[in-house]
Amino acid sequence: MRSFSGWAPQHTPMVALPFLEGILIPRIVRFLELDVALWNLLTGYPATTTTFRDYLLKNRVDSSLTQNQSAHLIGVSVDTIRSWEKGRFTPTRGHEMKIRELFMRHQTL
Repeated sequence: MRSFSGWAPQHTPMVALPFLEGILIPRIVRFLELDVALWNLLTGYPATTTTFRDYLLKNRVDSSLTQNQSAHLIGVSVDTIRSWEKGRFTPTRGHEMKIRELFMRHQTL
């Protein structure tokens, strides 16, 4: 479009931005937060680590390790890892130290 003075107005798609900022983006954020909270609830992912079971599960998941991988690195069977994560049994002091060392190494990577 050309005006008489030779200046053409700039057309920018800024009309949708207030709508996105005011209405749509907060709804998306709430949906994603709800989705993450629901996922954590369904998978048993602990929000805080009040027990060693929570510590083991949270750090294993945060380190992107499978139960097989963590069992191999600690030197126990997968069934043992499962039992610890479900709270059926607690690790010995020696295994507890190996677990803490394992996650300290993975946090520094």
